[in-house]
Amino acid sequence: MSYLNKVKIEEVAIVGAVQELQKYITISDIDYPKDLIEKVVAQREESTPKLLEIAEKFFTYSHRDITYEQWREAMVAFFILSKFREQKAFQLVVRLCKFPYKSVNTIFGDITTENLPEFLASTFNGDWQELYSIIANQHFEEYSRLSVIDAYGILYMHNIMSREQIIEIFSKLFDELYDDFSCAPTFLVCKCNDICAVELFDKIEKYFEKNVVDDSFIGLKEIKKSFSVSLEEALEEMRNRPVHDFIDDLQKDMGWLFGKDEDDLDSECEDDKKEDDVVKF
Repeated sequence: MSYLNKVKIEEVAIVGAVQELQKYITISDIDYPKDLIEKVVAQREESTPKLLEIAEKFFTYSHRDITYEQWREAMVAFFILSKFREQKAFQLVVRLCKFPYKSVNTIFGDITTENLPEFLASTFNGDWQELYSIIANQHFEEYSRLSVIDAYGILYMHNIMSREQIIEIFSKLFDELYDDFSCAPTFLVCKCNDICAVELFDKIEKYFEKNVVDDSFIGLKEIKKSFSVSLEEALEEMRNRPVHDFIDDLQKDMGWLFGKDEDDLDSECEDDKKEDDVVKF
């Protein structure tokens, strides 16, 4: 067999793996396709362009007419691209943050709060200004904006962004969000608490004095206590209890998109989910 023929056969097999995954996803109530996912992941270089194509195609669908299968196909692509740390997917993830306000909960449900921060951090291409613009824009959906603050936390935790960068960005956000009546100012203060941002205590204190912070979420006494530890201890604490992190274990991170598996919640819990927390089509 010639080298060129061998290459063509391998390319067909690779494309077939992604296409097979697409076909599998169209089936309702399916189990997590572990072997198929692993095959696609193993063929990362060849799989990536196809996964990017699937993710980009998601934005061509009407928000009113998108099907569950189309949604699941796109989310699987975003999960795998995030595991790949594929920076070409970053701008596509950013577009998820910019979906029309009223369609976010209907289309994404818990993806916004649970996975969007991880998508952003996992695919981050260095463009922190793009992230900043999302938080600062009060016209974007509230929880999409909060997901960016969580993404900053992940990037700091893994030293992708330096402390100096994060402090500078957060300092600017305190000025930007002063007249913001969403949860963003409170969430910013909570993240400052996580990273022990003692450098920003004056700005934090002013937020409390001006009632910018919802103190039912966090109080100034709690912050003062957190700020009494060293920066190293605060960072270690973040690493020991990461609410969000890079996408790594795909079955653990996206197994819930499929049928029952050992990592899924009990069916009773699934049945009890509120309607607003489930993607509706």
